[in-house]
Amino acid sequence: MNRVILTSEICDSNSLYIAKHSVTKDFTNYFFNCNMAIKLYHPRVTCVDATSISFGFEKVVIQNEKIVEDNLGLFLLLKKIETKLIGLLNRYTETKGLTNDSQLTLINHVDPKFYIRCILPLINGRYYIHTGQSMFVKPRMGQKLKSVVLEIRNIWQNKTKSGFRLELKEIEY
Repeated sequence: MNRVILTSEICDSNSLYIAKHSVTKDFTNYFFNCNMAIKLYHPRVTCVDATSISFGFEKVVIQNEKIVEDNLGLFLLLKKIETKLIGLLNRYTETKGLTNDSQLTLINHVDPKFYIRCILPLINGRYYIHTGQSMFVKPRMGQKLKSVVLEIRNIWQNKTKSGFRLELKEIEY
């Protein structure tokens, strides 16, 4: 697999860019120069259906006046990645003379929690997600996982909406 796990340092570098775009029917897709991924530790499944899954995090969990879980750094990293990728899109559309008035978000933020949604890739009716085990099994709502890897495939736009296409590539139960 040729992919880059995004970190703060990679976001600060100038090695990421949009390599090309394509237009099919009413959709415009913007593709990056490399496959980019985000590795999330201890995500909680907040929504799951046949085609997508969402993971939720609390920014900070305090019990007995002690911080027992701190995801504020992850939240700030995801916001930094979001800002970087939107900046890449804006720069690309500007240089190509394309219009871009979309409002993109990588994460949904409802204080004190934040959520990230991705699709479950299907090939010939089977989920194509690496587990280290024999077969992917959809996790149940509320389940806390060891880790997941989400790949950022592209940015898409149509006449009314836009978004990041993220795919679940790896899961560790």
